[in-house]
Amino acid sequence: MNKARRKKLDEIQSEITDLVGRLEEVLDDEQEARESVPENLEYTERTELMDEHLDAMQAQKDALEEAQSELEEIANS
Repeated sequence: MNKARRKKLDEIQSEITDLVGRLEEVLDDEQEARESVPENLEYTERTELMDEHLDAMQAQKDALEEAQSELEEIANS
């Protein structure tokens, strides 16, 4: 891979790092909101939806981190 394409991959990896950080912030905020739900509302439709959203965001964060790792392998080979 030439230097120009490697530089583009580095830029993409940097953007992914930024996205992961921003997503982590949202995840942390949503997790905090979920944890502060009163006990009497613990098993409602709303909290189930919160849990589903947390799981989905975590899955997307994992996917971004995997993509970043694979791009790093490509750039370094």
